[in-house]
This record gives sequence, structure tokens and C-alpha cells, in this order.
Amino acid sequence: MALQEPPAILSPEDHLTDAELAAAEDALTARAEQLRAQLTDAETELGDRITDSVADAPSDLADQGSNAEAFEQEALVTHHVEELLRQTEHALSRIAAGCYSSCEACGGPIGRPRLVAFPRATMCLNCKQDQRS
Repeated sequence: MALQEPPAILSPEDHLTDAELAAAEDALTARAEQLRAQLTDAETELGDRITDSVADAPSDLADQGSNAEAFEQEALVTHHVEELLRQTEHALSRIAAGCYSSCEACGGPIGRPRLVAFPRATMCLNCKQDQRS
């Protein structure tokens, strides 16, 4: 088991101000609303595609393959939107809990630059890099 380095001590400029935290919460809330609308549209589109594929089932194998590919693509998009919404809602819950800028892996600070660049971040850069290794 490798020893984990202690989290770096950040200067006050590396922490979000109250105004920046409020702005991040507002932006994440707006993004969550957009994602919910996209998800509703995507789920409706998938439902329509299923209904249409049953009602108008093509007899040509090439058409069946094209329909299956289109369905799979829409399902992937829907899954992606669901994942973005999950991450966004998780970030909002972290703000509400008062731990938004704390790394979920080491407990150290995530840092202002990372949160500004990626508001859904849950780990400091070191822990995220370690996770990918």
C-alpha cells in the first residue's frame, strides 16, 4: 500500500469566496434544470422510436440495422445526459452539505482553479490523477 502525500496547503486565493460558491450553485442549478429538460426530451424520443419500430417494423435487414443503430445512439445520449445530471445533482448536494470544495478521496481542498474549470469535480487533481493510474 503506497503512502498518500498530505494535501497541499492552499493559499486563500485557491478557495472559493462566498460569492463564487453562490454563483457555482446558481450555475449548477440552472444546468440541472437544462439536463432534466434534455432527459425528458431524450426519453420521449426513445419511447417514440420504440413505438415506431414496432408499428413500422421494416422487413429489410439493412433498415432494421439502421433503426437499431439509431436507437442505440439515442440510448447512449440519454445515458450521457443522465450521468451529467447525476454529477450535477451530487455537486449541488455537496454545496448544501458544506463540503463542495473538499476532496472525496483525501479530504483535502479541491482548489479554486479546479472547481472553476470543472464545477462537478469531487476530487483534487492529485487524487483524480491517481485514480486514472
